[in-house]
Amino acid sequence: MPFRLLVANWKMQLDVRESADLARSFRQKWRGFSGAPEVVLCPSHVALAAVHDALGRSSIGLGAQDAFWEAAGSYTGEVSPLTLAELGCRYVIVGHSERRALLGETDVMVAAKAASVSHAGLTPINCVGERQKRGWKRTEEFLRKQLQAALSKRPQRFVVAYEPVWAIGTGIPARPEDVRVVYKILREELVRSCHPGVGRRVPLLYGGSVDANNAKEFIQDPENGGLLVGRAGQALRSLLDLVKIGIG
Repeated sequence: MPFRLLVANWKMQLDVRESADLARSFRQKWRGFSGAPEVVLCPSHVALAAVHDALGRSSIGLGAQDAFWEAAGSYTGEVSPLTLAELGCRYVIVGHSERRALLGETDVMVAAKAASVSHAGLTPINCVGERQKRGWKRTEEFLRKQLQAALSKRPQRFVVAYEPVWAIGTGIPARPEDVRVVYKILREELVRSCHPGVGRRVPLLYGGSVDANNAKEFIQDPENGGLLVGRAGQALRSLLDLVKIGIG
């Protein structure tokens, strides 16, 4: 089953030259595909300009791995969503589990970032996910709380990515049947918290040790709108393999 959106989070794995080279090589191969999903490459902030130039006039999207919740001000080391828009970004990942765990980002901070990104004309990719396997009741409460916070400031546009923290980087993804349950929870909350028409259209992505070997298991669900990948999106061959799967 084809999917709509493939987001490759390059994290802090590629330097500027490596990022530009991968983007350029992918763009060259991309020309041979028809009916492919929308692909968004998310390099580190310092490589955004180089990747933008490497992508040229192609339809491949550029995304950032984070943004600040204010458009401007005395915030040393932070990056404004307006600056990211100026660099050609279309999407911004917000609330990734690594930032929540390592940098202490809270639901309130993530919600403010999502709103700021949306107001700048970009699409936030709101990451939600439980830290550890729990009973379904506790998992549902945790996910609903995260999503409610992300929607509290009414971003104009957004994507939701489910990334179970315990699966990221382990090589052991969540079970597809469990992801289906999570999609049902998230979709119900989206329809409840947003205008029903809007809530039904928000893409739901899966991320967490997903690659070309297991991607088909996750995209069979009609609710699946795509994938948020880490390691699998950081090399040309695996990225191309995922695009082929996305074509269906």
